[in-house]
Amino acid sequence: MAYTYLAPDGGLRGTSRNFYASRFARIFPAYLLGFVLAAPTDIFLSLRANPVAIASLKLAVNGILVLAFVQAWTPYTAWAWNFPAWSVSVEVFFYALFPWLGPRLSRIPLSRCLVVAAGLWIVSLVAPTALFLLKGPTGPPQIGDYLQMAVEFTPLLRVPEFAIGILVGRVFVAGGFDRLRNGLLSLIVALIILMVMAFSPHLSHPFLAGGLLTPLFVLLIVTLAGGNGPLASFLSMPFMILLGEASYGIYILQIPVSYVLRCPPPHTSGRVLLTYCGALVFVALLSFRFIESPLRLRIRRWLGGPEPSIVRSNASANSLVWAQGPVDPAVATIGSTDQAKGPARKTTRRSVVVGISAAAGASAVYGAVRFMRGARSQPGRRCLYLLRNLSG
Repeated sequence: MAYTYLAPDGGLRGTSRNFYASRFARIFPAYLLGFVLAAPTDIFLSLRANPVAIASLKLAVNGILVLAFVQAWTPYTAWAWNFPAWSVSVEVFFYALFPWLGPRLSRIPLSRCLVVAAGLWIVSLVAPTALFLLKGPTGPPQIGDYLQMAVEFTPLLRVPEFAIGILVGRVFVAGGFDRLRNGLLSLIVALIILMVMAFSPHLSHPFLAGGLLTPLFVLLIVTLAGGNGPLASFLSMPFMILLGEASYGIYILQIPVSYVLRCPPPHTSGRVLLTYCGALVFVALLSFRFIESPLRLRIRRWLGGPEPSIVRSNASANSLVWAQGPVDPAVATIGSTDQAKGPARKTTRRSVVVGISAAAGASAVYGAVRFMRGARSQPGRRCLYLLRNLSG
């Protein structure tokens, strides 16, 4: 975001309203799709574990918190509805802070940005260290590990990592990492990260989740950004770029798709894992093409209108040229076709409506089937009781 939304003088490019509209348009369509796809399983599990009245109350509260992007603020609701969505809740908090925090961090002299970033990295490890001293080494959090979940998920505790990203982005735009544009270095750093992750079962999980690897990821990003070396070339291939565009959908839909396929993780079979991964990528690509991209453009127009974007030359990160249009290249492509009136606009609108309606309809049917299968004991009475309670 510092690369795109902060001007050379440290101010925010465009207005705060345009920034918020752009960010909401980017994350909400796939987020909503994940919410819809996860709904049948969540409803089924809640009804199986609770009386109908209590299940309805829990589902309503959790649904409101998830749709409001605030579920990560309590460890009791962080995993509500769609597990990976907790990180989007944290991300939305960062978006809320950025128009205020970004310009203030830009006042720090460039010569001190990396020193401040190093200090923030140490701060980010304070809570994991305190948990380690209190409980010793711990693995990934489980349901009921509320203290560890609070340490790993609370948005306020993740702010140092966000601030590090802003500071590093400023240094990168200013050309402070030009000497690190080494393709071999990016490959070495990537291998080191993979080695650490392979050793991760022997490390306390809150450290890994709390920013222990932040310096390595920073180094990987700034070396890859130069576009040199075999790893950067591989990631620049058209198919990899397309996967990058759909990567948010891959992340946010991973659990809902596993629910639909009836193969939630962990996957112990290689065949099941490959089938699941293939289906997940396919669904994410469809979501990006027919739901996320069309809705992104329309939401931005509804909420914020057009905003200035930046076209940076390949010669230098400092070369800035202003252009009118969306920041996201995918949105720019769609915008050029959507501006044509008539059939093109109707086709885009129809694809969005059909995509969301199909997902909602399929989820409703799937949820009904699962509910009936899980309610073999007195199914008619249970369904009538549910309908009576829902109808007030």
